[in-house]
Amino acid sequence: MIFPSIVALTSFRDELHRAKFNHIRKNDPAKYDYITSPTERGYRGIHDVYEYRARRKRSPICNGLLIELQYRTQLQHAWATAVEVVTQLTENEPKFDRGDRRHIRLFCLASEILARVHEERKSCLPDLSDRQLVEELDALDAQIGVMDMLLNLAAFKWIDDQAKSKHVILQSTKAEGLKMHPFDLELEASTALLELEKQFPEDDIVLVGADSVAEMTSAFRNYFRDVGDFLRLMRSGRDGLSA
Repeated sequence: MIFPSIVALTSFRDELHRAKFNHIRKNDPAKYDYITSPTERGYRGIHDVYEYRARRKRSPICNGLLIELQYRTQLQHAWATAVEVVTQLTENEPKFDRGDRRHIRLFCLASEILARVHEERKSCLPDLSDRQLVEELDALDAQIGVMDMLLNLAAFKWIDDQAKSKHVILQSTKAEGLKMHPFDLELEASTALLELEKQFPEDDIVLVGADSVAEMTSAFRNYFRDVGDFLRLMRSGRDGLSA
């Protein structure tokens, strides 16, 4: 779930915690609060884990299933999307703390810059000065060229017959980029999802549904390699710290 601000995020989450339903929240509210306590890699957001409980006693088949909810601001989502895209496109995997440490460090610096300028908070590098953040980011990017790579990405263009489908499987491959499999029926899509996951265990595959193309591309930007928001926010964030 993506929100315009931290205030909107926490307000919604507080209301959800007060809501009455059968599902059971398994975590303390502060346990997965990565806004108050960002991860060492710079991830920011909040997670909750619920245990599913069916309304009807005769429908217990999913009882006990654990469901993770993720709450992010639009800014936090933009950062996470950029991390996903770099993980997909390169041999370095900052999302999983693997590969060239310079990529991991660059996104730590980016997280700190975005948090300070746009959300008036600190992230994973609170002790660095504004000048140190900008200088180290520029030096690292000169070596590994992440920002130029993201700038050069071409946005994926939908074709008409795919845009009309309510259910679409997005399959992200390192070799061929994004593949899309449109379906009219949810059951048909669910069956195909299981087969694709078995056939391509290394690919990132997800079944999505939305009322419009805009909704789908906004929520799943990493699949469409949409890093425009991240680049815009980083540009203004860097300028804000350099002023």
